[in-house]
Amino acid sequence: VPIRIGGQLGGVLSVESSEPGAMNQSDFDVLLAAANLAGMALTRSHLFAARQRQLEELTVLHGVALAATEATDEDTLIERATDIIGQTLYSDNFGILLLDKAAGVLRVHPSYRLQEDLRHFTIALGEGITGQVAADGQPRRVADATLRSDYVEVDARTRSELCVPLKVGERLLGVINAE
Repeated sequence: VPIRIGGQLGGVLSVESSEPGAMNQSDFDVLLAAANLAGMALTRSHLFAARQRQLEELTVLHGVALAATEATDEDTLIERATDIIGQTLYSDNFGILLLDKAAGVLRVHPSYRLQEDLRHFTIALGEGITGQVAADGQPRRVADATLRSDYVEVDARTRSELCVPLKVGERLLGVINAE
């Protein structure tokens, strides 16, 4: 009997017997009712998880907005925002790379959350996913970065990457990168 989750097939409830004719219509009706209940419970569980995620995201936005009002300088704001977002949403690698326009590179902000020391790491505009986002101002979401020939590996554990430009109006300040 199919288990439907929000109108989609989510699984199958199966009962088997080694006895021929062991199950009757009443057994089928009970199994169908059980599959329907399981589908409703799973649908509610998915909705609850989505609401929890939305609450986390709104909490992060509130925290960053609060940090912005309390910050006395750019570095303090970036450090606080990186900490709030990194702890809640991205446990692997997360941070901000700032544009050094004169050198034509992105420089990793000291608050960048990564296992390795990246204090002196730079990436040229147009280089890799992050550099391309800085060069053209278009965000990128990459499901498997290791399949891309233009990917610049910093952490061998990274598979997916989300990178968005950090702008004020049309002026690029850097990029926000999550791996």
